[in-house]
Amino acid sequence: MGSYLFSYAVNYERLKSACGSKEETLILEIQKSPRFERYSRKELPVLNMQQALKQIIDGYQPKDWEAAASFWYAFIAMADYFGERLQFNHEIKLHYETDLIDRYLKEDFQVEFNSLRTLLNGKLSNDLPPGSQDGIYNGVLKEDELLNLRNKLEHISITDERLKELEDEDFEKEMAYDCIRQLQKHVNYCLANNLSLVVFAH
Repeated sequence: MGSYLFSYAVNYERLKSACGSKEETLILEIQKSPRFERYSRKELPVLNMQQALKQIIDGYQPKDWEAAASFWYAFIAMADYFGERLQFNHEIKLHYETDLIDRYLKEDFQVEFNSLRTLLNGKLSNDLPPGSQDGIYNGVLKEDELLNLRNKLEHISITDERLKELEDEDFEKEMAYDCIRQLQKHVNYCLANNLSLVVFAH
């Protein structure tokens, strides 16, 4: 099936401060969330979701690589709890839609861009074992990086009319254009609300 990219607008300092906070009520609240319940249905080796979440919030420094997936799913559930999910009209599949975005940014707008390197920059490590071995990737763009990205894309204007034209002409280009426009909106939304763009893929 492949991996898909999804993102949140998050108060990053609040998310970070929750790690090691030992807030028992926070653990209970996150466990009630739909994202946490969804991940809890996965068969996870070594640690279940409840154990992983408690260890993160209690401040335990996880070092067991075999439990990396449990810790990352728990951390994604935390980001989901604290943040606002930023929707794309198209699912962004790694190495398909991401490649199309990069291609059309370069060909049509003269923008050199690497979606994976920029959005999944791995800066959200938060002392967790690497999740890439389990196909879980992460990234965070804070204010400076968001401003740089906005400046890089600010000359691009994609209208509803242009997207409608592309629906009949070139589906892949329409999909890429729509994702580019949504990315612009997400960056602007985070900047306007003093939030970070937190990105995951699995």
